[in-house]
Amino acid sequence: MNRVVISCGGTGGHLSPGIALAEGLAARGDRAVLLISRRRVDAELSGRYPGLEFVAMPGDGFSWRPGALARFLLSQAGAIRVCWRVLRRERPIAVVGFGGKVFTGQHPYRKRAGVVAESIAQLSQYEALEPGDLIMTGTPEGVAAVVRGDVMQGHVDGVGEITITVR
Repeated sequence: MNRVVISCGGTGGHLSPGIALAEGLAARGDRAVLLISRRRVDAELSGRYPGLEFVAMPGDGFSWRPGALARFLLSQAGAIRVCWRVLRRERPIAVVGFGGKVFTGQHPYRKRAGVVAESIAQLSQYEALEPGDLIMTGTPEGVAAVVRGDVMQGHVDGVGEITITVR
C-alpha cells in the first residue's frame, strides 16, 4: 500500500481535486491523508467524505499588526508541527499540493464544491488514470485567471520536480 499526503485546503477549488485524488488512490488500495484548513468550506466539504482522513491545519492570516503577526507566526509553527507529525507517521511516497495562489473575496468554488471531484470520478469510469496524467477542467467564471508571472510547481519523491512559469 502506497501512502500519499495531499495538501489541499483553503477553498473548495483546492479541496475538491484533492478529494478526487484521495478517492482514486483508495480505489487502488492506497492510503491518502488530506491536509486542510480550519475554514468552514473545508469542514463542510470534508464532512461529506467520512471514508477519507482529513487533518485540519492551524492557520491565521498574515498582518503586520503586532498581535495579529504573533498569531500568524504561532499558527505557522503549529502547522509545521502538524505536518511533521503526519509525514513521520505516514512516510509518504509523494506529497501533492493543490493551490498556492492567493484568492480574496467570494468565489464560485464555494458554491460548486465537489464539481471537480465529480468530474474526475466520472472521467475515471471511462479512462484509466495513471500517475502523471493531466486533466484540464477549466475555471468557473469569476475566479482569478492564471496570469503571466504565475508559478506552478509540482514534486513527486523519486520522480522529480517541475516548475512552470506562465509567460
